[in-house]
Amino acid sequence: RWPEGIDLTGRRVAVIGSGATAVTLIPAIAQEAEHVTMVQRSPGYILPMPNYDPVAAAGVEADLPTPEIHRRVRAEKVKIMGNVVQDKMTTEQRNAMFIGFMRRALPPKYMSEEEFKKHFTPRYNVWEQRLCIAPDGDFFRAIRRKRASV
Repeated sequence: RWPEGIDLTGRRVAVIGSGATAVTLIPAIAQEAEHVTMVQRSPGYILPMPNYDPVAAAGVEADLPTPEIHRRVRAEKVKIMGNVVQDKMTTEQRNAMFIGFMRRALPPKYMSEEEFKKHFTPRYNVWEQRLCIAPDGDFFRAIRRKRASV
């Protein structure tokens, strides 16, 4: 359990793990703490995505029931990912594409190629394990601002 009212101002914090919780927690902690370090066993795919979904927004606007909004959003995501990861792409091309998404969120001026490869090149193929989503790329923004590191 996360303690209520914890003050991280000026503190150096370590987050153990690199899954979805860490990817969303680190930017929030970095707003207060002096610095946050993510300790990971091995890199995973972290995809910067807008924190806005037009399908969900349209469903809310139309006053649809929540399960129907979820169904429509999931169907749209499956369609988009199906288009992005077509059978015409090799596994290596898909991996490179997703690593490229991360690299664009964290350009060389913020992290050397050697360091990027070490921390952001997974040992498995995309879709063999879950992707992490960084809403609005805030995880990468925290690293670019030097408020977080891996």
